[in-house]
Amino acid sequence: MNKNQYLVLRAIKDFVNAHGGQLPSFYIGVTDNPISMLRFHGVKLHREGDNIVSENTVAGTWSLPNEVEARELRAYMAGKGMSGRLGGTRAVSTYVYCYKITPETRQ
Repeated sequence: MNKNQYLVLRAIKDFVNAHGGQLPSFYIGVTDNPISMLRFHGVKLHREGDNIVSENTVAGTWSLPNEVEARELRAYMAGKGMSGRLGGTRAVSTYVYCYKITPETRQ
């Protein structure tokens, strides 16, 4: 794991700990368009100024320099117990996104 991945890993762990702390309760994926993917999964979003805010669950996104780093981090977190599928088939899929699974979200 390189420095970029480690920094995002720490941010994801802090995010999970701040919102329940149970990895299996969260979905993780890789995409080139995190807002579109969160909406696809049933996460309701709206804008508040410059921020995108989720209405029905906690959600976060992080960017890595390349697809390989993003996929490796997603695989690592899935191996630790987070839900998620491979996804992100485009070479520009450098965003890791995560949300807390609720009855309103789709995995």
